[in-house]
Amino acid sequence: MVTQLKLFLMVDSVAKQQ
Repeated sequence: MVTQLKLFLMVDSVAKQQ
């Protein structure tokens, strides 16, 4: 699903920032 992909990318980017 596109929504799941967007969620995954958002969580991944946030994890990289921390």
